Amino acid sequence: MELKFNNEDELSRFAQDFALILKAGDCIALEGDLGAGKTTFARAVIRAAYGDFDKKIEVPSPTFTLVQLYDTSPAIAHFDLYRIADAEELDELGLEPALEAGAALIEWPSKAAEALPPDLVVIRLTEDSNKPDARLMTIGGNEDFLKRLKRSMRIRAFLADNGFGQADRSSFPGDASARNYEFIHIDDEERPLILMDAPKLPQEPALFDGLTYKQIVHLSEEVSAFVAVSEMLREQGFTAPEIYAQDLPQGLLLIEHLGEGKIVTDDNTPIKDRYLAAVEVLADIHGKRWNNVWTFPDGQTHTIPRYDERAMRTGLSLLPDWWGKENDLSETLRDELFTLWTPIFRRFQSGYNDLIIRDFHSPNIIWRGDKTGNDRIGIIDHQDALIGPGAYDVASLMQDARTIVPSKLQAEILNTYCARRRRHQQGFNEEQSRLDIATLCAFRSSRLLGLWVRLDVRDSKHRFRQYEAPTRAYLAQSLSHPQLGKLRQWYVKAGVIDE
Repeated sequence: MELKFNNEDELSRFAQDFALILKAGDCIALEGDLGAGKTTFARAVIRAAYGDFDKKIEVPSPTFTLVQLYDTSPAIAHFDLYRIADAEELDELGLEPALEAGAALIEWPSKAAEALPPDLVVIRLTEDSNKPDARLMTIGGNEDFLKRLKRSMRIRAFLADNGFGQADRSSFPGDASARNYEFIHIDDEERPLILMDAPKLPQEPALFDGLTYKQIVHLSEEVSAFVAVSEMLREQGFTAPEIYAQDLPQGLLLIEHLGEGKIVTDDNTPIKDRYLAAVEVLADIHGKRWNNVWTFPDGQTHTIPRYDERAMRTGLSLLPDWWGKENDLSETLRDELFTLWTPIFRRFQSGYNDLIIRDFHSPNIIWRGDKTGNDRIGIIDHQDALIGPGAYDVASLMQDARTIVPSKLQAEILNTYCARRRRHQQGFNEEQSRLDIATLCAFRSSRLLGLWVRLDVRDSKHRFRQYEAPTRAYLAQSLSHPQLGKLRQWYVKAGVIDE
């Protein structure tokens, strides 16, 4: 890869594209003569990793210290090997632990070439003889790194194509999905925009009828789903991100940043008034009639799928497949589980036509305290929306898996939802709705218990295991509904919950 930068500003902008893809284990060798710009580039990368666009952070050269460590995410170690006499000194400087913790930028790598890892990324900077301020850069080596860098540069081109080529980019914390997010900082704008990077992933193994798990349970695989649901919600007067730019084939969106307000405190305690405001929005969403097809300006369509029996059954299978495997669940008990749930799944296939947001819980609900009414609640991460029993969303909020919602607040959420539905829907069947919500609370908790194990064991996302105990508590609570006695007996017998 060969690049040219006409001045230091262009080099610094590229350093943002570069810093955003760094991960633990990346070893970057910076080659070039004195004055070629190695230290300048390294400083720009480090500042970009901090989101320091105004160059306020001091980034000293490691000329005399030989290495400087930075607590960026991931961590960055900046080495200058010009003064070392032997490659073995690199061990003493701590290259191996630095690569375990983060990335390394190494100036004068030739001083210890034999001690560097084989999957090195090699960057060579040279001056342009015709332009004193210009720099030429060649990048080679690690193919995985080059693939990531090309994707980052594609994002920069996407921004440029839509008038934001000069914008600053910084990292944005993601979720449990494969999507990546960034802040896009626009001059004179108080709030940045958000870049969603969701390239189509390689196809997973088929589970049934040639379909993958994602396809069976209707998890979106293209960003067109996010655009469609966002536009549908906005059209009906609800708050979802506005789409400012899109490249659907590339999986790139530039969207509105709805704010950083939460419905929980900093220590993750639910805030009562905000949860009640959120469930009022749900009641209003479920009180509307929804067309499940959205048509894009070019005539293409997105169809919101129904939460069908096969999707529900496959979601439930996470419990025996992952939690059950870890806890020696017998085949007999597995069969009994599906025997109990199958008629319930079939009941939800007729007469239930609500829009289900699906992941309507605290991480995906933005509190907008400066707004009024339903506009106080911003809805994100809605691309997996379904058509079916809206009670599933009430369950997601009432038994929020990312916090602990006290039983008293759960009751207030349920009462508020039912009161709102009674007020706006003639003939609302409150008794049936309460049973549906309890049932789908139990279903959702069952699915999540399996999901937490899968995220831990298969995906090495160990932090999600902390939610297992609260989810079991929620499950026991929902199964206390008097009409769910047979289900409760199974969960006690299987050891999922206590007697």
